[in-house]
Amino acid sequence: MKVNIEKIKAKVDYYRQRLESVLRLIIIPGFEGVPLYDVLVYFIRGFTKVNLVDRAAAVAFNVFLALFPMILFLFTLIPYLPLQGVTTNLLEALQEILPPGTYESVANTIKEIMSIEHGGLMSIGLLLAFYFSTSAVSSFFRGFNMGDKEFGQVSFIKEQLYSILVMIMFVALLLLSIVLMTMGQRLLSVFFVKIHFYNDFVIFLINLLRWLIAIFALIVAMSLLYHFGDPRSKKFKLFTPGTLLFTGLFIVGTLLFNFYISNISTYNVLYGSIGGLIIFVMWIYFNCILILVGYELNKSIAKARINDDAKLLRN
Repeated sequence: MKVNIEKIKAKVDYYRQRLESVLRLIIIPGFEGVPLYDVLVYFIRGFTKVNLVDRAAAVAFNVFLALFPMILFLFTLIPYLPLQGVTTNLLEALQEILPPGTYESVANTIKEIMSIEHGGLMSIGLLLAFYFSTSAVSSFFRGFNMGDKEFGQVSFIKEQLYSILVMIMFVALLLLSIVLMTMGQRLLSVFFVKIHFYNDFVIFLINLLRWLIAIFALIVAMSLLYHFGDPRSKKFKLFTPGTLLFTGLFIVGTLLFNFYISNISTYNVLYGSIGGLIIFVMWIYFNCILILVGYELNKSIAKARINDDAKLLRN
């Protein structure tokens, strides 16, 4: 029996070494010349130092508090934009992104907001959105490097200033994306109607354009968040491995999560109307995990590169 265990251990060590040697030969574009094995070592170590689930839970709470004041502010601001159909486009985008069972509650709240006067409400919404949104961004910054003495933390003053700056850029990016989607849809529709070529393929192109704009805006938003949350980042990079990983996981994860809620989960049956709120919180929490995973990949690449540079200097 002892001999068999030793043989099993020997085989495990053999295959582990083979796998390690293969991973050391793989250098993925964007990894700054660092072997995949070195990145994976730091990537896994980052999750074991401080529990990813705990970090995501802390961030998700602040994001949940920030969402509704931000929605309140945005939908009271949208009527002042010199375009028609902006609200409709945004509601359609929300319907496709949000998990089933949650859109109705969010849409009803938004429609109630749009049906009343905006003066005092906009001022209150602005204050609430400003406070909770900056807190949410700050919680991301703290969650990125929590418990990581090697990488450090953004100083408190920088954290607050960066939170305000990132929040302002997020709002500007969101409004710009909405305007581009609305204008693009309208221009394409007018163009194809004039040339008498408006069919299902054109509708597909319009929807594709809308989603390409949304995905690009998401990449820019995550790149900004990762850049300002990294205490060692000096040069802004739009396409980083962490940003692309998050974007891919977000798209696939949202589709799978929506499929699970629609076909498998029984939250609405068990909890009734509050089931939609539970699903919404789960969706936020799930995406906070993905954001932390994307940042952890960028940080792992940076650490592996620093370690390789240190080895070269010693040699």
